[in-house]
Amino acid sequence: HHYDQVYPESVRTQIAQEIQICGPKLDRQTWQEHRDELREAEVILGSWGMPLMDEAFLEAAPNLKAVFYGAGSIKGFVTDAVWERGIIVTSAYAANAIPVADFTLSQIIFSQKYGWHFARQIRADGSFPKHKSDILSQAPGTFRSTVGIVSLGMIARRVCQLLQHFDFEVLAYDPFATEEQAAELGVKLCSLEELFARSGVVSLHTPLLPETVGMITGSHFASMRPYS
Repeated sequence: HHYDQVYPESVRTQIAQEIQICGPKLDRQTWQEHRDELREAEVILGSWGMPLMDEAFLEAAPNLKAVFYGAGSIKGFVTDAVWERGIIVTSAYAANAIPVADFTLSQIIFSQKYGWHFARQIRADGSFPKHKSDILSQAPGTFRSTVGIVSLGMIARRVCQLLQHFDFEVLAYDPFATEEQAAELGVKLCSLEELFARSGVVSLHTPLLPETVGMITGSHFASMRPYS
């Protein structure tokens, strides 16, 4: 149902020249109502809202050869059954990372100026601060302050590259990253506990998986400095 948003008209025109679009747009709720169209499908063009491609789905799509996913991570819908069938899956994760990383950078800088603290204060007080407070004078800004990055996936790597344009110390936690990879990104690997204790802002990029649920706890936030 996000097809028209993800694939603009010019792209849809090009797609129509290469493949025949059959049936209505399907999602997690409606695919079972259109098994006849799905049975003939060789290619799926998808985005957010993709059905879980488990054994039941793949039995309904016996001719499926490739899935082109116009969004980021495929973890939410791909299962081992997809790989066992030899189905090709592509993702727009690299393109999707660009605007996400840009927004992340803006929020890191805004937070380092205590922007969200003052936004809440202004909303509560109903007026702008009449003078610079002690809190504002303590805001770390971008000069030699510390930022923490949790997990060094595609988006996080681009965020680290953008942060190199500022005078930040960047800490990173990723048990799968090597010292060489960290050095290329200009970051220092450390434990999750050290990262939270030292960072004024922490940017979380870990995928939401059963293995990562509960990874960040209240004790991590409690270890951060006031107003972080």
